[in-house]
Amino acid sequence: MKNLFIILTALIFITSCELLFDPEPELPPVTEEGNGTFGCKINGEVWLPDDRYLNSGGNILEAFLNRGIDMHIKALYEPKSQSLEFTLRDIFNQDKSIQFYQQETEKSFASVSMEDNCNLKTDSNSGYLEILKIDSINKIVAGTFEFIVFSDCDTVEVTEGRFDLNYYE
Repeated sequence: MKNLFIILTALIFITSCELLFDPEPELPPVTEEGNGTFGCKINGEVWLPDDRYLNSGGNILEAFLNRGIDMHIKALYEPKSQSLEFTLRDIFNQDKSIQFYQQETEKSFASVSMEDNCNLKTDSNSGYLEILKIDSINKIVAGTFEFIVFSDCDTVEVTEGRFDLNYYE
């Protein structure tokens, strides 16, 4: 009877320990249905939007069409005050593969903000975003991306990026 009690106690302890730890985050699958997903790897670690501590009531993930031509996509990871943003110029007249350039130009660019107020931006030909689907009827935009962003404070490599969003105008 004593052995049974020890075994049951050990099983309860092991099971409860598994519940205390968050599972390793995984990137969402690449889809094209407006599923509201976004993810990438930043310097090899999975990065997903997260609003656990968001106090502003804002969106952690959004895509909107500015002036009917420029697409702006933003994802927020609030626990560390990080964000990824894309500005895609003249989205409906672009090739499916969009090269990123410097923010100061009239071309498409990407930027990353880190928790230490380090704001990083793409430079000329430092990455791309591939549009898999843009549907102006159902307001869906989906794609994949990779880029490197630079600043005086850091260099960040963003890989295996994907998003599948509904956008608004």
